[in-house]
Amino acid sequence: MVFVSDMADGGRSGPVIVLTGFGPYGLYQNNPSAAVVRRIGSEGLSDIIPNAILHTKEIPVTYAQVEANVSRLWQTCDPDLVIHVGAHPTERTIRIEQQSFGRGYCIFDVEYQVPCNNECPCGTKAADRPQSVLISDLDCTKIAAAVSQFLNSDCLLIEPSHDPGRYLCGYIYFISLSHDTKRSLFVHVPDFDNEVTEELVIKALKLIINECIRQLRTK
Repeated sequence: MVFVSDMADGGRSGPVIVLTGFGPYGLYQNNPSAAVVRRIGSEGLSDIIPNAILHTKEIPVTYAQVEANVSRLWQTCDPDLVIHVGAHPTERTIRIEQQSFGRGYCIFDVEYQVPCNNECPCGTKAADRPQSVLISDLDCTKIAAAVSQFLNSDCLLIEPSHDPGRYLCGYIYFISLSHDTKRSLFVHVPDFDNEVTEELVIKALKLIINECIRQLRTK
């Protein structure tokens, strides 16, 4: 794996990175996505990306809060990279999502609400009516392979995925993709256990961030 700290930046200042996790809901009253985002927000990214400007946010599990917060983050932070993190039930597996869907959001959020017409709103650069699928320009297969090779972990699988679901994870991802497919990614993380610890998931997520910035700088 090539680290951003080893790459010439052409005199540019450090990248602006937005990292979000979700608050409690359902089985995830201690949401692992919020835990890793809080820790990375506290520790920073100087160990892998010097001079990175990091913005972190824990977002409540409601469609309205997702829509308001994501749009605000894009407008106020002017990010080079936005990564949303959510929890999923598959043990010992991190999934890096390649795409998301604009329609089919029929599951109630924690306030028993669904979006209008069960559709995602568009970002500022999208057409008035959302497309059914938006795909990230970041290569999730290459990201997963690079991080897996570097971690060399027998207990944590890192794989690309093409289905973030039709709940808040897919919803938040589609909104960011509608702002910019080049700079958006979603990562599903598992609950922690005695081997797949919070520290291991944080390490993997930092490596994913590094690989995203590397891809952006080499395009």
